[in-house]
Amino acid sequence: MGSIKSKDFLRGDNETVNISVVETAGKSTFTIGANVAAGSIK
Repeated sequence: MGSIKSKDFLRGDNETVNISVVETAGKSTFTIGANVAAGSIK
């Protein structure tokens, strides 16, 4: 099993973004999750 590195970002009281990286056998998989207000997306 590879290791998971993760970073969370918070803006205001309700908006969050999480970026995680899983490294296994020399390959990296990136996952991005977000919970933001509709007006924040451009």
